Amino acid sequence: MQKLQRFWRGLVVLSLICLTTGCTSMLVHETQWPDYRPPAEKALCVVVRDFGGPFTAFYLDTEYVGGTESHTVLSFPVSPGEHFIYSDSRFNRSLVKFNFRAGKTYYLRQAIPFSPVFISVISPLTGSEAATLLQKEKDNVEWVKPNPAKLLSNLDADRMDDFRKDYEEWGAKAENADSYKIEKEYPGY
Repeated sequence: MQKLQRFWRGLVVLSLICLTTGCTSMLVHETQWPDYRPPAEKALCVVVRDFGGPFTAFYLDTEYVGGTESHTVLSFPVSPGEHFIYSDSRFNRSLVKFNFRAGKTYYLRQAIPFSPVFISVISPLTGSEAATLLQKEKDNVEWVKPNPAKLLSNLDADRMDDFRKDYEEWGAKAENADSYKIEKEYPGY
């Protein structure tokens, strides 16, 4: 009974957020499917979201780079080196860290584990998993980019430092060793 009540409360809050913030206006939907190749001397990060739910903001370290909403794909260039990708759906946050290499594409799938309220998790995909998912979803998802008229603020550096500390603590726990290793050794494709 309590789970059902939390679900309905979460749904009401979600509806109010969408009504007051205009979720869809946060992004510009592109009509042409992009070529997912990294720009010269940079890497490319591609986030695939193949389910519904509210707007989720994405940050490269502290810089706002766009977001996702129901059935969308977001891509953005990344300078080589270690960077955090942070997603914030207002109901939870998710953080991954990669050592980006120029000329490589880094794929993330935004997933939603079973939960009575919206919880978003981002996780790396291999090149073949990404190709399969993108091909399967090509007619169901749209490529999006940030709406220049509704850009979100960048993250505060102190807040990001807290997230980094949380991430390092998470990575030091034995039960997270496999996931931490996958992110640390993710080669890009």
